[in-house]
Amino acid sequence: MNILDALKTERTRIQARLHGLNTAINVLSGSPTSRGSIRGSTPTRRRMSAKARAAIGKATRERWARYRAAKKEIVGNHNFSASYETR
Repeated sequence: MNILDALKTERTRIQARLHGLNTAINVLSGSPTSRGSIRGSTPTRRRMSAKARAAIGKATRERWARYRAAKKEIVGNHNFSASYETR
């Protein structure tokens, strides 16, 4: 084995140890790794501002109001009691 091969082998071994050390440091400090959070730990959740939450709630209420109005309109156009009388 020549010197160049020995140095490359040593570099690979050291890189593997450094990766292990970096992982251990990230686990202990609670920071995520470059590929996301470490398995088994709870990921941090993104916070939503109160203004954004209010806007989403308002849009949802409006959407449901349109749905209910359309449903009421459909039900209102049918005369269900007349169909029962003909039987």
